[in-house]
Amino acid sequence: MIKKGLKILFLYFVLIYTSSGQVFQLKDYDVYINDTLICRSEFYENIASIDSLRLATMVLKPRTDGFKTYYYLNGKKHSQGCIKNNTENGYWVFYYSNGQNASAGHFLNGKREGVFLYWYSNGNFKSMGHFKKDKYHGKWQNNKEDGSIDSEQMYRNGVLVKVR
Repeated sequence: MIKKGLKILFLYFVLIYTSSGQVFQLKDYDVYINDTLICRSEFYENIASIDSLRLATMVLKPRTDGFKTYYYLNGKKHSQGCIKNNTENGYWVFYYSNGQNASAGHFLNGKREGVFLYWYSNGNFKSMGHFKKDKYHGKWQNNKEDGSIDSEQMYRNGVLVKVR
């Protein structure tokens, strides 16, 4: 019943905007709860579990360029980096909901580009490698959760060419 009520509220909001002649695309908006910028995927996945008091403080604001810090609903950081032309650009860091680093690397027009680092949720290093236009490219090193090397792989434009 709560999920149905939330969906109705959300549809009502969309109808208000579309009936006023505006084209409404969710990707063009950031979600704020209590003035905190919430990661959109976190919000959409967990909308049914948000209590009504917090939900009453929800505001959708047009996405703007600049440095952003997005948060999980639990108040911990989800990600931070620069938005330019409505997409990720520059260096971004992503976090697990427990606060540990999940990944870090550069984006160019919303696509991963260059070196990316990944960690396990316990904070141990997981892997490092290169992206070219959002595809694996070059050497990738993968570690086991205990820190020992698991494998080394070579990619060319997203295609695995060698494993060690």
